[in-house]
Amino acid sequence: MLANKTLSTLIRNVCIRRNFCLSQKILRGNIGVKCGVSAQQSKPTHTNKERFLQTSAKSLKSERLGSMPQIKTEISNVQVLLDKTELVIEWMDGHESLFQASWLRFHCFCPSCYSSADGLYKIDIERFKKNLTISSTSWNQSEQVLKVHFDNDVPSNHVALLPYDWLRENCYCDVCLKKKLSDRDVITRNSQTPKKMPVVDYDEIKDNPGQFLFDFMHHTFEVGYCKILNFPKEDELFMEFAESLGPVESNPFGYYNGTFFDDVKNTGAVDNAGHTNVDLPFHQDYRYADTCGQTIMFNCVRFDDCVTGGESLMVDLFQVAEILRDESPEDFKVLTKVPVIYENVNGNKRHFQIQKTHIEVDYNGKVTSCLWSGDLRPRLQVRQSDVTRYYKAHKKFSEIMKREELHIRFRHVTGSLVAMNNRRMAHKRTQFESNGGVRHFQQLGLHTAFMRNNYMLLAKKLGRVVSPPMTGNGSFF
Repeated sequence: MLANKTLSTLIRNVCIRRNFCLSQKILRGNIGVKCGVSAQQSKPTHTNKERFLQTSAKSLKSERLGSMPQIKTEISNVQVLLDKTELVIEWMDGHESLFQASWLRFHCFCPSCYSSADGLYKIDIERFKKNLTISSTSWNQSEQVLKVHFDNDVPSNHVALLPYDWLRENCYCDVCLKKKLSDRDVITRNSQTPKKMPVVDYDEIKDNPGQFLFDFMHHTFEVGYCKILNFPKEDELFMEFAESLGPVESNPFGYYNGTFFDDVKNTGAVDNAGHTNVDLPFHQDYRYADTCGQTIMFNCVRFDDCVTGGESLMVDLFQVAEILRDESPEDFKVLTKVPVIYENVNGNKRHFQIQKTHIEVDYNGKVTSCLWSGDLRPRLQVRQSDVTRYYKAHKKFSEIMKREELHIRFRHVTGSLVAMNNRRMAHKRTQFESNGGVRHFQQLGLHTAFMRNNYMLLAKKLGRVVSPPMTGNGSFF
C-alpha cells in the first residue's frame, strides 16, 4: 500500500507517471539545544500557588495567541510545593509550569514504564496509593531530563525520567492550553467568512512536488477544500495520487470497475441519486457509514459546455453550528444532545446504520464534529419530550445553512480535481440537463487521519512549522 511508504517515495511515485523527477531535496528540520550545567536538586519548599495561578491568568489575558516568544526548554529552577503533591518548573524564558505528582509519575519515560519503540504503557495504576507525593527532584542541563523521586513509589527505587522538551510541549497551564487550542483550531479560524476556492496547478508538481503536495493538503485542512487544475485523465493516476495522500476507503456502494472510486454519470440509477440529474440538497457523503470518505475527492473527467445547470455548492457546517450557537443557544444544545439515526438500508445490498447527534462538542466546549445527510432522511427515535425540540432545532440549523452569504458556489471544469473535508463541509448539486453532452466524475474517499499524518511528516521535511490541524472527526486533537 502506497500509504505505508516514505513520503519521498510517495512523491516520486506520483511524479513518475508523467516522467517527472525531483528537482530539489526536501529539507529536514532538526531542533535541539543542549546546555551543560551541573546537576541541581530540589527538596520540598513553600511556593505560593496562588501567585502562580494569578501570574498564569495575567499571562493568559495579555499574551497575543499565535505569537508567543521563542520557547526555551532549559530549566531555571524547580520548586516542590509544601504538601509535595505538585511542583513548579521555572523555565529559562520566564514561563512557569505547574505539574501534579500523579501526572508526572504516570508519564514517566524510563524503560520500565514506557517503551519508546512501540509506545507500550507498562504502568499498573492500581498498584499505587491514592495520593502520590514528591520527595525530591534533580536535573542536569546536559541531559535535558528532569528526575523525580516519589514517596512510596512502585517499585521503591524508581526514578521518573521526564525530558525537558516533552514537559514544555505538554505544559497544561491556561496559557499553553489556550494557545494549543487556537493553533489547532483551523476550522474556527478559517470559517468565519466564505473564501475563494484555493487553487493549485498540477503542472507545478514537476518543479516542486513536495511543495505542491503540501499546499494541496494545507488548503484542504485549513480552508476545508481545494481545487487542482490540469489534472490528467488517466484512471491509474487518480488512484496513485489519492494513495499518496492517504489510504483510499471502500465505497459503501461497492467496487466500481475493480477500483475504489465511483464513476459518477447520469445513468438514472434508482439506488444512487448522484447518478441522476436531479437537484441534490446539502449533504455529506456516506454519513451512515460513519468513517468512510472523511476527505472526498471529485475528479472531473468531462463536463461539456452544452450541459446546463449542475453547479456545485458547499457550506461550512462548523460555521453554521457557531452561528446557531450564537443566535439560538437552546437549539444548539438540542442538536448536541438529541441523536438521530443515519441509515442506508436497501434489501440484500446494504445495511448501514449509526445513531449520532448532528453536532458534537468536546471537553472545552468546542465543536468537533458536524453531521448532516440532507439527501437521506434522518430517522428520529428518542423520548417523546425531545421530538418537538429536535425538529425546531433542525429547522433553525437548516435555515442558517441555506443563507446565500455562507455558500461557496462553483462549476467544475474538465481536468479539475476538488478535494473536500467531508467531516466539515456539506455540498450540493443543482439539477442539470445534458443536452447531448456528458457530465462525468470520478469520486473516492480518503482516510483523513492518515492524510493528516502524511501532511505533518511532509511539513517536517520541508522545514514548515505547523500544528496538527483539527479535522472534524469528533476529536479536537
